[in-house]
Amino acid sequence: MSETPRTLRTGGFDELFVAGRKVETPRVSAVIEVVDLGELAVPTGRLAACDPMVYWELEPFTVELPRGAHPVRLSVVLVDAVHGQPQPEAHRRVAAAQVLVRDTPAMAWEMAVTAGQDTSTLTGDLYFGYGVDAGTGAFIDASGGKALDRINDADSAYDLDDALTDAGKAVPPRMGANVTDEETGLNVVVFPSGWGDGVYPTWIGRDAAGEVVSVVTDFHVL
Repeated sequence: MSETPRTLRTGGFDELFVAGRKVETPRVSAVIEVVDLGELAVPTGRLAACDPMVYWELEPFTVELPRGAHPVRLSVVLVDAVHGQPQPEAHRRVAAAQVLVRDTPAMAWEMAVTAGQDTSTLTGDLYFGYGVDAGTGAFIDASGGKALDRINDADSAYDLDDALTDAGKAVPPRMGANVTDEETGLNVVVFPSGWGDGVYPTWIGRDAAGEVVSVVTDFHVL
């Protein structure tokens, strides 16, 4: 668990994925871009999020998703000012990453947890999230540990570093990549984590009927 940032967003994550929206916060002035990264295979219905460069094991969230493939997209902000100071050159940061389960608005949000985590035990400025030590986040099916090992293997012809480098060379930069393990067909969707290393929470959005419509990791940029 980790302490909250200065203001912890606990809802309204859909507004982070409105392309062209201008955002003004005490920290940044930015415009939102939405980047589609294709679909993520979730054959077990058990989704995990992690830093894919340094993960120890995949711990899925307790909330299960419909089995199948779901679109993944990024909320990327084009930052033109920080703390009121204009930037010499606008730059991009990944503000949030989303697995879109149903294309309907979320009416309520809850913190995503893994086995053994209980939000009722949180007090003060505490929240559950996953740790990032290599400036990178990812979504992957909970069964994809061995697939991720192969993708990250030193002898791999095309690993996550290569994929992110290629994504960064795109015009405009894609800020994320979708890489598939050829042996299993499982894939991982990987992206930079906001301002860098830290601990970041993931949130589950539900519609009026209580069905899961969205899973969002917030990188505390906005």
